[in-house]
Amino acid sequence: MSKVPPGRRRLARALAALSESSKYVQYENDPPPCDRTHQTPSAPPFGRTALLSQHALARTDLWIQDEERRAAEHARRRPPPPPPDWAVQAGERGKPKMAHTSACWNPFFMRGITRAQAIESLTRGGVPPCPQCEPDKEPGVLD
Repeated sequence: MSKVPPGRRRLARALAALSESSKYVQYENDPPPCDRTHQTPSAPPFGRTALLSQHALARTDLWIQDEERRAAEHARRRPPPPPPDWAVQAGERGKPKMAHTSACWNPFFMRGITRAQAIESLTRGGVPPCPQCEPDKEPGVLD
């Protein structure tokens, strides 16, 4: 016979006494009175829960690493886009600072423009040409 703590034993006796007394009315479709306390089931031991959580976290980490590896492989397979033929360097508040050709292309400080936009900015826009790539010396720009 298993040992039952005294508190639970008293509760079991009280419930048994209630079920036999006239004060206890059992309604139709009511479950029979029980002699157990109404407690939520105990959780699995903390060690097992922690182990399961660590296992799930490790699987998620492996999945993330696998996806990052696939993305890196995909990026290596795809060549970078070619630089634009013409570019304008952004200055203060987004105003054009200098006009460039593809020889000076820097994607962090410049944005690509068309040939017509480059000619317009060099001739009428007042944008100075780059001293290194000299876009104003390209054939057909200042004709």
